[in-house]
Amino acid sequence: MAQQIALVAKQLGRKAQLLDERAFRQEVARHNQKMARRMKRSFARTTRTWARRVTFHQVTEVGPEPAVMVYTTDAVYGYVSGGTSVRRALMSPDYDPKTKPGALDSFPGAGRVVFVSRSLALPGIEAREFPQLVEKRHRRAYRQGVEQAIRRAVKKGQGS
Repeated sequence: MAQQIALVAKQLGRKAQLLDERAFRQEVARHNQKMARRMKRSFARTTRTWARRVTFHQVTEVGPEPAVMVYTTDAVYGYVSGGTSVRRALMSPDYDPKTKPGALDSFPGAGRVVFVSRSLALPGIEAREFPQLVEKRHRRAYRQGVEQAIRRAVKKGQGS
């Protein structure tokens, strides 16, 4: 026997608004800025103990798809975060990296670069995947903030 479904529909008047779009865009813009700052701090943690200064930039959009982007153009950070297939640097025997895969922190580390040569083909750098770790850490808070913005905008839309 097939299940029966009852559908009740109410037609909305021409002037009915489901949500206050302007309020929603303002809420999401504020939320995007807050989340971009948080994400930027998470990325900065990954280079906290580095002698090299890495600058992170943030871009936020509300447009058709709300978006938050934090990025850097630093090549060394890209090698560490994305990994490499070959390492061209010979490290000292006491070498201990400052970052570890799966961690969003930077540790003291030890050792130094002894020699760099294109003729070296040592095992590469294991990818730290910082962007994925930052996104995973902030995903839930971002979604919750957007959902709250929707709820507030709906309340404002119904009140007008």
